[in-house]
Amino acid sequence: MLAKTDIPCGRSRRVYGEEALAAGGSRRLYPFLQDEKELGHLETRDYRPFMLESLSERLYLYGLQVNNVRQGFTSLRHVHHRMVEVNLVLEGVQEVIAGKDSFLQHPGDFVLIHPGQIHEFRSAGSGSLTYAVFHLQCDDLGLTELLERKNKVLYSAGSSLALELAPKMDRLLNEAAEQGSRLAVLGEACAMMAAAEKSLRLEPDRQDYGREALAGRLAAEIEGALAQAWDGESGMPRIETLASRIGLSSRHAGRLFREVFHMSPGRYLAMLREQEAMRLLAATPAAVEEIAHAVGYRDVQSFSRPFRKWTGQSPSGFRRAAGEGAAHYLTPLSRRGMEG
Repeated sequence: MLAKTDIPCGRSRRVYGEEALAAGGSRRLYPFLQDEKELGHLETRDYRPFMLESLSERLYLYGLQVNNVRQGFTSLRHVHHRMVEVNLVLEGVQEVIAGKDSFLQHPGDFVLIHPGQIHEFRSAGSGSLTYAVFHLQCDDLGLTELLERKNKVLYSAGSSLALELAPKMDRLLNEAAEQGSRLAVLGEACAMMAAAEKSLRLEPDRQDYGREALAGRLAAEIEGALAQAWDGESGMPRIETLASRIGLSSRHAGRLFREVFHMSPGRYLAMLREQEAMRLLAATPAAVEEIAHAVGYRDVQSFSRPFRKWTGQSPSGFRRAAGEGAAHYLTPLSRRGMEG
């Protein structure tokens, strides 16, 4: 409740609070200034009393970078867990494969990848490719749910969302390049996501959202259970158990999952294990044997065969290539991986 407050302002007297509201007015911001010209660059607005509930968000900004890759670059098929990816081409042309769709991304085009969306990038032009990318995870799932409902990945340079995001991305990259305030970097990233959320609310929902949302819930259950197993919190439950948590039979879950992700739940689980192995090889000095055990294989031999089938390289060969920046796109599955 606002108390009646008198503010002496030179020769005039301004009253705000209950008395002003009783007169049909509203509380002025900066009531101590007599003339709006004194505000200079400050914006004046009239406010009714309100209370905003306490806000608390955990934010993870992962893999923010500008990268230049040579002709022939390709990222292996991968998925991000609870993270939104924002990708902007600066120079060159990039092919984006998201699910069963494929399209070309040109300079100024934004790509927004929602968590759980299997995707792949390839350089598509005759020269090198330069792009900016980052991944953001936060507790608030509003943007994630919007991206899933719209299921639109590419926003061309002339689209309203791209025009809204471009100057914010420029400020974000400048803040990061200067290596100044961490809060400023996070603030710019959050401003981008808030603008995207506002713009996406105006986009139409896709018609088959319900079916894909259910498959996405099963994918999230698989990811969460695997992360807990790797963090030592629990063992890895069977797929049937995870499906029952969201009210699906094993058979229905498998059919629905294949329709949406074009692979079985078991294959999705294997892909997550392989992807985490790739990330550990690229980002840590851990021995191959240690990594094999960490992702659930009993020894190096049983790990190396499926790894070579997945990547076309041996674990040691992949690690050498990753040292040249070949696996910078991989993000951790568990929170422990994000926290180092």
